[in-house]
Amino acid sequence: MRDHRGQSEGIHRRARRRGLWRPDRDQRDKRLAAEAQQKALESAPTGKPVAWTNPDNGHAGTVTPVRTYQSGGTYCREFQSNVTIDGKPDKAYGTACRQPDGAWKVQS
Repeated sequence: MRDHRGQSEGIHRRARRRGLWRPDRDQRDKRLAAEAQQKALESAPTGKPVAWTNPDNGHAGTVTPVRTYQSGGTYCREFQSNVTIDGKPDKAYGTACRQPDGAWKVQS
């Protein structure tokens, strides 16, 4: 369901390539990151990070909306995702736009 997880999955793919990700931890981290991303896109003020932490492994991150705008009558938000896995930070940027059904879809 890429509607609200696309960017966090990209960070997780990079972490796997760097050898920072273990499959047994993958699903809970993804779920926590996706929930934080949805909350950030839906209700966080611009500039206010929404944090997530997996207490089982210490992995953590934030999703911060950095700009909100309208494009063709559709609301969109640019955001920054930060994640720390085994003490190593990673950062990504993306844009998500609200779909007619109310879901946020990551555009880039």
